[in-house]
Amino acid sequence: MSDLLQTVQPTAILFSVDPDFSNQTYKGHVKIDYDVTGETSEVQIQTSSDFQIQDVRVALFYEFNQGSKVFVSHCVEDYTLENDILTIPMREPLNPEKDENGFYITVDYIGQVQGPGYNQINEETQEANLGEGRAHTVFPSYEGISYPRIWLSVYSDYGVTVDSNLTRTNSNETDGRMKHNFYGENQTADELFFSITLPSNPEGENTEQQQEETEPAAEEQPQEEPSEEEPQQE
Repeated sequence: MSDLLQTVQPTAILFSVDPDFSNQTYKGHVKIDYDVTGETSEVQIQTSSDFQIQDVRVALFYEFNQGSKVFVSHCVEDYTLENDILTIPMREPLNPEKDENGFYITVDYIGQVQGPGYNQINEETQEANLGEGRAHTVFPSYEGISYPRIWLSVYSDYGVTVDSNLTRTNSNETDGRMKHNFYGENQTADELFFSITLPSNPEGENTEQQQEETEPAAEEQPQEEPSEEEPQQE
């Protein structure tokens, strides 16, 4: 929605989903990187009013450390979510000169696995198809604009199959679970598709196959997923 982007421009988006099949819900996390193109005192994002927002943060540039940008984030409590628009006020106005190194926003929330964008196809399969204006019903985003970089991560138990129309970069083990990572360039949120399928025989897992899945496909890794291991202040 271009009318929400008069003074800021998204440069990258990271979306992660951790589904709960039994309750038909999922934990969502979104990180959007921005350039500042004009003075602004708030940022608005298309976001389903049905989401249970858990945490909203704004991270501003602090310094360079060995050539890498360091950001300091703070929790935003006075955001509003009305008519599918999440409005996030800035502590002080941003402008292109002062904030030439950009900033980012993160949103953690709980969503429902039920139409129109994210559905339970059957007992074993969930599917998200974000075309025709459905992207914001699955994760906070801007529909109809192209993101230079887009990441998708899906958390699952062992043996679960995850597919996407983005390029698979790798799958790795984290905290006893699997994290399936995908990457794309110059794509809109509306074009994103992913599916999650439970194993037909959960007890008959192939451990050798699991070990193979944990090996990162380094030659296919187009770019490291942006780190959020950055200093935070409340």
